[in-house]
Amino acid sequence: SSLSFYVSGGTEYGHVTHGPCQPIVDLVPGSLASKALTKNNLQQLRDAARAKGVVLPNTRCEASGGNNIEDCDPAKGADHVHVKFSQ
Repeated sequence: SSLSFYVSGGTEYGHVTHGPCQPIVDLVPGSLASKALTKNNLQQLRDAARAKGVVLPNTRCEASGGNNIEDCDPAKGADHVHVKFSQ
């Protein structure tokens, strides 16, 4: 099945690694109008990104501010997938 998502840009507080010419983005399942923050959706998005040749240790579920949420659980603060592409 397909999962829609959008690039949030990584502009949240604490994201010092994002910016012009940087291979890092944050992905959020759903749309700007309607986020689809479920553990399953975040895991699906993370796993799909990992399957596409990204830098694995740096492609993970995170909370706003950059804290790693290993199991992608929104109840623990996970709200996006941090993705680092190979340069």
